[in-house]
Amino acid sequence: MYDYEQIEDSLRFCDRKIYRTDADYQRQYSESEKQNWEQIAEDIISRKDTEKDRFSSIAVSDEDITYSDIAAIYRKKADEYISIPKRLFSNVVLLALCVFIAFGAAHLFIDNVAFQSTVEGTSMLPTLENDDSLIIDKFSYAIGSPKRYDIVVFPVKEEKGKQDYFIKRIIALPGETVSIDDGRVYINGTPLKSDKYGKESIKDAGLASVPQTLAQDEYFVLGDNRNMSTDSRNEIVGLVKRKDIVGKAVFRILPFGEFGGLN
Repeated sequence: MYDYEQIEDSLRFCDRKIYRTDADYQRQYSESEKQNWEQIAEDIISRKDTEKDRFSSIAVSDEDITYSDIAAIYRKKADEYISIPKRLFSNVVLLALCVFIAFGAAHLFIDNVAFQSTVEGTSMLPTLENDDSLIIDKFSYAIGSPKRYDIVVFPVKEEKGKQDYFIKRIIALPGETVSIDDGRVYINGTPLKSDKYGKESIKDAGLASVPQTLAQDEYFVLGDNRNMSTDSRNEIVGLVKRKDIVGKAVFRILPFGEFGGLN
């Protein structure tokens, strides 16, 4: 015996797919498939005497009752075959599944592609201001390495073991020797002339007052607001490990007046 859901689904399938006059639809099904669905319809028609109440609305003789008539009735009365609690339960399950998939997709996106972050403080002025909302790209560093002048986000353990996230600009790369002398940054003993972001003379060289040679997984970072930034010159931050870099800032969402990509 077929349950009402199977009957309704089978007949509806036949009516909308196999029996359409559109040749493209007909070509999608083999003769054996058509016969299988047709058999279900015939089985139901053969039992019409035991379910006369379901066919009482058809103003034709018994011999004239066709598969199409049966399909129309079962589609019209589909709601009667599924109880309200069952329909509610199905809808709740479907909604929960959609929410689960949405949260799962969002989690995967945040973990592997990008996430939103808000700037706190003024250490990156004039490039970034307090409360700027940014998109942090994680995927680029999954397939490539950080480059000089990238704006990167990384964790820093502050006093009492509290962890916070800093945002700074990469100045020196792995294997390079960096130092600060007379207010200027030197890379391998040569002044860094291409730096157009930190325009002011550096007053406090900090740890970089003596040459720092970076390991193959270390980066030297500075804030664009060079004299108001806690960065690689300070022992709180020091040299940043490659594994600690979360991602790079690539796009500003807010404020709307500054909406767009970052240099």
